[in-house]
Amino acid sequence: MPRESPESFHLEQQQPQPHPPATPRIKPQLSSRSPATSKALRWAQAFLAVNHIPQLPLERFISEFRLVFDRPKKQEEATRRLLSLKQGNRSVCDHVIDFRILAVEAGWTDPALRGIFYHSLNDHIKDHLCTQPEATGFEGLVNAALRSDTRLRERKLERTSQPHTPLFANQSPSSIRPTESPAVLPHKSPEKPMQICHSKLSAEERQKRSEEGLCFYCGNPGHQVSQCKLHLNSRTPR
Repeated sequence: MPRESPESFHLEQQQPQPHPPATPRIKPQLSSRSPATSKALRWAQAFLAVNHIPQLPLERFISEFRLVFDRPKKQEEATRRLLSLKQGNRSVCDHVIDFRILAVEAGWTDPALRGIFYHSLNDHIKDHLCTQPEATGFEGLVNAALRSDTRLRERKLERTSQPHTPLFANQSPSSIRPTESPAVLPHKSPEKPMQICHSKLSAEERQKRSEEGLCFYCGNPGHQVSQCKLHLNSRTPR
């Protein structure tokens, strides 16, 4: 919005006869630079409604106008707003528009704007900028931030549009084997001679021992039951 100025109004010096006024008088009139909806025109209409035009000096009108619309501290206010401006939930493109407006109003130059603009960006934009070549100057940083924001938004869209694929989606059921726990082997005690005690051997075991020449009592080779020391010891009273 262009800044309003007293020149937006038509100033006319009225010279009624026979006593011309010492100061110009004011006549509000629409102009091409001041649309009917402007705040300045509405203010003037309200101001002139309570101040009789023939008795209103031009200097007072301009003074009152500037007091409202041409604030001396406008640049300081723009500076404060510029320093506190943050990107927030907006895109970098929308953030740049507001940043440029305040930068012009504050009158700041390129070297200072570069650092202020960087600190106004969101953290994920800063992180992505760290992976890119360092930008030169304010305009270079703006272009780099715009590219980073575009790329990050594209990646976010890609992730949300891709269906979730399970880990074993491409494997047949027969190829998926359950994880087997290591087999626990039973604890082996030191080997001892095979003992039969009072149990009877099966027919198959008797046949095997007979063919291999093993003792029917202890299962060891080299002797028969009648010569087995274990058998004899078991029959000796203690």
